[in-house]
Amino acid sequence: MRPMQKKLNSLVLIFTVCIAIISCVSPPGGEAIYEGMDNATQNKMKQYYVQGKILYQTHCQNCHKEEGEGMGRLIPPLAKSDYLLNDANNIACLIKKGQIGEIVVNGQTYNQPMPAHLDLTALEIAEIVTYIKNSWGNKKGLIDVNTTQKALQECK
Repeated sequence: MRPMQKKLNSLVLIFTVCIAIISCVSPPGGEAIYEGMDNATQNKMKQYYVQGKILYQTHCQNCHKEEGEGMGRLIPPLAKSDYLLNDANNIACLIKKGQIGEIVVNGQTYNQPMPAHLDLTALEIAEIVTYIKNSWGNKKGLIDVNTTQKALQECK
């Protein structure tokens, strides 16, 4: 087999494995999260969720922890967070631009700065938001890149 053909075969195999993994991964909560979604939207949700988890582990997990529980009275939780579940637009802005000043989550006041992630694209932020809004008991569905781009344009 020629070297170019070997390389092409390897790429096809890698792509096939990635698609198989994405199609088998579902957010916690089972099929109920996909209620009312067509197949294309379900597949997009799965893709965003998987990518969002990877990005969360890289950019967010150090402070908000693996299970989204936060750090006591220092860093707010994302799991079952009233603040998170009520405002998708502000969450995108918080991720992109960071936060300085008080924030109230589940009745608890937090006042630690959150660093900005200016390096993240609108798509990456949409993936993170989709992941955190559908993990640890949160069930809010797909937050797509178009919604996130609009939110980022309206950031204060």
